[in-house]
Amino acid sequence: MLPVKGASVYGKPVITMPKTRNQRGVYLCEVGTDTAKEILYARMKADPTPADEATSYAIRFPDDPEIFSQTEAQQLVAEELVEKWEKGKMRLLWDNKKRRNEALDCLVYAYAALRVSVQRWQLDLAVLAKSGKKRRPGQP
Repeated sequence: MLPVKGASVYGKPVITMPKTRNQRGVYLCEVGTDTAKEILYARMKADPTPADEATSYAIRFPDDPEIFSQTEAQQLVAEELVEKWEKGKMRLLWDNKKRRNEALDCLVYAYAALRVSVQRWQLDLAVLAKSGKKRRPGQP
């Protein structure tokens, strides 16, 4: 288990693993939520590829309304990147315009977990993809 904290700092890495414990004795990872959202939005806009064709860039969602409905889809695209003046400086901020965005937040943290799993623990996505193809439909 990795304790994480969102850091809305533009340009911050998707996830940073601290080398030392914080004051409470925890290795608290910071998730660069702005960076993650920018990457995920770009991937959601990517050209679709056939479902049976592997891709390392585009994001695919299940074609099953029980799992992924219009509600989740709307939450994923609830935020917009806007320019705002703060303390005399122009900043880029993600604004949800008071729309629900829980699905986007979950996707951001899931993406951060994926990134740290690949970087820190050498998760091999090619091996993982091959293991998924061995299953037959209806098999857990």
